Amino acid sequence: MDETRIRLVAGLGNPGREYQRTRHNVGFMVLDRLAADAQLPWDYSEKWGAAWAKTNVILIKPATYMNRSGQPLAAIANFYKIAASEILVVLDDFALPLGRLRLRAQGSSGGHNGLESVFEHFGTEEIARLRIGIGAAFVNILVHRVKVIVRVHRRTRRS
Repeated sequence: MDETRIRLVAGLGNPGREYQRTRHNVGFMVLDRLAADAQLPWDYSEKWGAAWAKTNVILIKPATYMNRSGQPLAAIANFYKIAASEILVVLDDFALPLGRLRLRAQGSSGGHNGLESVFEHFGTEEIARLRIGIGAAFVNILVHRVKVIVRVHRRTRRS
């Protein structure tokens, strides 16, 4: 990443209590922690459709569902005249092991609908992103074990 100053950090997630503590909302969780550590209160803007907190960096949690995250992010960036190169998006990554971090200055969405929405609204993939692993490997191991148990159960029933 070059020396561009980050002016806006967006955490991606889904609104609502049913998603609040899910791994898919790790972007929101990271921003909640940043705001708490800096003792920043969250405000909600109907105009932008997002919760936001401001210090020397603007923190934003879009109140839209994940696949529409780009709209509120672009609205705030336009209002404050923040370029795409001055944004960091924090999001979950199912393909990374739980807790693993991957920081990139640009690149594809990797199939992440929230990040794809951000790219569409800014017209570029040159937006920094911090991917946080939520553990596909763990889920894949569980699925594999369940399949093995089902096979063993079928064999035992046939015997």
